[in-house]
Amino acid sequence: MYFCKMNTNPSKYDEARKAAVKGNDPMAYLRLGIIYFYGNHIERNIALARYFIGKAVAMSSGKPEQTALIRKYLQEECNRGNYGLLSVTNKYLSKLYPSYRRKKAIDDFLADKDTFAAKILYSQCTSDNTAEVLVSQQESLLRQLYSEIIADDNFRRTIPAKVLDKDTGEFTVCLENFIDTYQEVCDKYDIVRQDIFYLEPIDTFPYVSPTTLCKLRRQVFKCILSFRHLDPVITKNYLTHLCNDDYLLNICQKVKDYDLVFLLISYVEINMDIEAIGKTYLKLLRSFQHNDLEPLVSHINGFINRLTMAGVSHPFHLYSKETLPTIIL
Repeated sequence: MYFCKMNTNPSKYDEARKAAVKGNDPMAYLRLGIIYFYGNHIERNIALARYFIGKAVAMSSGKPEQTALIRKYLQEECNRGNYGLLSVTNKYLSKLYPSYRRKKAIDDFLADKDTFAAKILYSQCTSDNTAEVLVSQQESLLRQLYSEIIADDNFRRTIPAKVLDKDTGEFTVCLENFIDTYQEVCDKYDIVRQDIFYLEPIDTFPYVSPTTLCKLRRQVFKCILSFRHLDPVITKNYLTHLCNDDYLLNICQKVKDYDLVFLLISYVEINMDIEAIGKTYLKLLRSFQHNDLEPLVSHINGFINRLTMAGVSHPFHLYSKETLPTIIL
């Protein structure tokens, strides 16, 4: 069975589309959904990805072998760290994974057990977790793009916070608030504190790494799970609707402890910020894969311009497509 990867040939899109139009091959719908999810030779469209994958699941209903094939592929993607693709199947969880039990998944996740139940739970940790794919490639791209800037750690330590871009700035503030409030909740209720780290200034310049974002997302989710028993609203409602940010924000108002309310709201906001940053990184990766270097030029020049506007003395010149650092993926 063929599945579409980063280097999908344009003809494969046409093949999948034509097969899907005929309406007799759920695997064609799956392939089409995956193409739209990764944005292979077509504009990335999460709504269409979710729709076509849903069609594949629906057409496989009552056909265990086909359902197992879909599940097998999604598991393989998840095992490679592409949790974003798994997250688009959350709506079809009961059909794809009828044996899934949330309590076991929570226990496994908190115990750092590498079970698929724990991975499914993590894919639900926020309603929009679609950028957490191809993280190692995102990491490599950014490291090479900013190679000249990250080479000088001493310089990076002198950069003021006002140089941060909007999404990263909001994320760092929200994370600090979350950590402080989480510590207060742990002290108040005598809860064993989960590991979570503050971002040092050097960790944020010239960017927060994709790997760090993923690590922090896991850590803050563990924090949420660690106090799930403190309020029945969290256990019965909040953790049941992790796929809906609007619902989560509304349900927060029904929690009695204000510190818990603030923590839950901060958690949703952190995930929104992480996803916003991640989508930017993924767009840069896709642009590079499509040999479109202008977004990369704009991204690194944006950082250099913010340095200049903040009055930071630096040796860097604005880049062009011709003068970008060499990038090999």
